[in-house]
Amino acid sequence: MPLPYFSTVLEGFLKIDSFQSACLSGLFDQEMGVPQGSVLSVTLFALKINSIVRAISPGVECLLYVDDFLIVYRSKYMPVIEHHLQRSLNMLSHWADTNGFKYSSSKTVYAFLQTSQCSSKSRTYTHFLQ
Repeated sequence: MPLPYFSTVLEGFLKIDSFQSACLSGLFDQEMGVPQGSVLSVTLFALKINSIVRAISPGVECLLYVDDFLIVYRSKYMPVIEHHLQRSLNMLSHWADTNGFKYSSSKTVYAFLQTSQCSSKSRTYTHFLQ
């Protein structure tokens, strides 16, 4: 299929402003994107979500699997960890706003892990997610 043809089909598909499901539900207004479950939704989502890995602070590691995203930073010093993770969260928030994504706070979690060799005076940090 030639690229101009695909581009024309995609452009026409994205201009659809309402849709009806296969089981003849009522009409739904489509304000942005493509209807969930449509042929293109998975492909377009995958293309769009991949840029999230570039939206984190240097030195912070990440893993992306479909719509699950993990960021990790390792250091002996909690203030350094806090700084890098909070900076990445701020950058990810900006990325989400720019790209039309929203995070679910009820599905967002974090964990603080330490080796047994670390000081027993470590504190619990609960303010990473703002």
